[in-house]
Amino acid sequence: CAQFVYRFGEFLVIAGDRRRGYKYMRRAASVGYDDSGIHGLVAFGFADEGFFGEAREQIERAATYQKDAGVIQNAWGCYYYKKGDYDKAIAAFRKAAESSPRQAMYHKNLAMALYQEGRIGEATLSSRMSLELEGDQPDLIEMMRQYGQEQLPKK
Repeated sequence: CAQFVYRFGEFLVIAGDRRRGYKYMRRAASVGYDDSGIHGLVAFGFADEGFFGEAREQIERAATYQKDAGVIQNAWGCYYYKKGDYDKAIAAFRKAAESSPRQAMYHKNLAMALYQEGRIGEATLSSRMSLELEGDQPDLIEMMRQYGQEQLPKK
């Protein structure tokens, strides 16, 4: 139910009825009060729109119900990345990747933040780790090309 309410709110925002869309997104968080996934979705939606206070609240709620520290650290990384605070994003993404080293997305997110900060060597290592875990990541491969990096050779 909370997923449906969230998606409807997201649809309204995309369709241009932002006020009503945000209302439904908030309602989704209320309906799914103990669903860390819903709180994460709502947080990302609000962060995309620049509502960082509400996004922060949703991540804090998600942390109450989420047992996997990597998920929460990744959420904080995304939050800080969207705010443009790349140092904090890098620290959070690094914690996520250390917590769940087999999660390609965490290494990818770390790489993207490192590229933003111009830390190309570290970004390349994180990119390669992510691609070793999951090879089909065209956006990461494109980012590597933009910085003159080679993708992993095919096995």
